[in-house]
Amino acid sequence: MLNSGTLSQLSIFVRIIESGSLAKAARELGLSPSAVSKSLAKLEQQLGTQLITRTTRNIFLTEQGEAVFNRAIMLIEECEDMFAQVQRPSEPEGQLRLSCSVAYGSKILPDFISAYQRRFPKVKIHVELNDNIINLSETPFDLALRITRQLAETENHVLLNKINWIYCCSPHYLAGKPPIKTPADLTRHRCITNPVMAYHDNWVFADHNGEVMVPVDSCLTSNSSLTLLSMLLNHNGVSCLPDYLATIYINKGDLVHLLPEYHAGFSHYLYAIDKKSRYVNPLTRTFIEYLSKHIVTTNEKP
Repeated sequence: MLNSGTLSQLSIFVRIIESGSLAKAARELGLSPSAVSKSLAKLEQQLGTQLITRTTRNIFLTEQGEAVFNRAIMLIEECEDMFAQVQRPSEPEGQLRLSCSVAYGSKILPDFISAYQRRFPKVKIHVELNDNIINLSETPFDLALRITRQLAETENHVLLNKINWIYCCSPHYLAGKPPIKTPADLTRHRCITNPVMAYHDNWVFADHNGEVMVPVDSCLTSNSSLTLLSMLLNHNGVSCLPDYLATIYINKGDLVHLLPEYHAGFSHYLYAIDKKSRYVNPLTRTFIEYLSKHIVTTNEKP
C-alpha cells in the first residue's frame, strides 16, 4: 500500500541514485547516513527485492531497481506538479549558501545581493569567498559563482557573462616613463602578472591582424586580482585586470587603459554553478534569475 512513508523512501532512493552515493544523498537531504541506509532497507523489504548493489566506490541499479527508479521519478514529478498547481506562489524565504571567487565577491557581488534582498527581504544569504574550484555535492553550498575559461561538461551551470581582461597602470606610474604605444613597448616597463593570463611567460595581445606575444619579466606574480590592483594603485607597474574590476578605477581616473585597440588573448567566463539534482532549490533559481536579468552581458559564449 502506498503511503507517505513509502513516498519518502522513494524520494530518498531517487536522491541516492542521482547523487551517486548514500553519503552524498544524506548530505543533500540533511539526514544522517544511517537514516538514508535504513530508508533504503525498508523500501527493499517492502518491495521484496534488492534495488542496488554497492562496491567501495560506486552503486549500481539492479534490473528491478532500474524499473523502480524510473517509475519513482514519474510518481514524484506527478506529486510535485499537483502541489505546484494547488499551492499559491509564496515569497522566497530561507537561507542561500553561496560560494564566490574573491575579487568578484568583494567588488561586485555585494551590490547584487543588496538589490536582491530588497526584492526578497526574507532571504538570508551566507557568502564565502574562495577562488578554488569546488565540488558542490561535497559542500554545504547551494550555489557557486566562478570565473574560469571552461567548466567540465558534467557541471550544472548557467553562463552569466564573458570576462575580458584590460591592461592598465596608474597615471602616476606612467608619468615620465617611455610611452606605451604597442605591446612591444611593455618590455621596457615593470610588469606584474597573473599566471592565468600568461602563456609561457608571455602576454598575448590580439587585434584584427592576429595575435602578438610579448615576453614578460615579472617583478611580481600573483593569482589574486585584488593584489594586482593594489600594486597598480601604488604605482608599481603595469598589469592585466578583469574588466569588471579595472573599469571601476579607470572611470575614477585612478588607472589608465593601455593599448585599448588590442584585447587580451585569453577570455574567461562567469558561471553560476548549482548542485546537479532534479530538485531545484527555489532560492538558487530566483538568485540565478536575478543575476541573469541584471548583469550587463556581452552575450558571448565560450
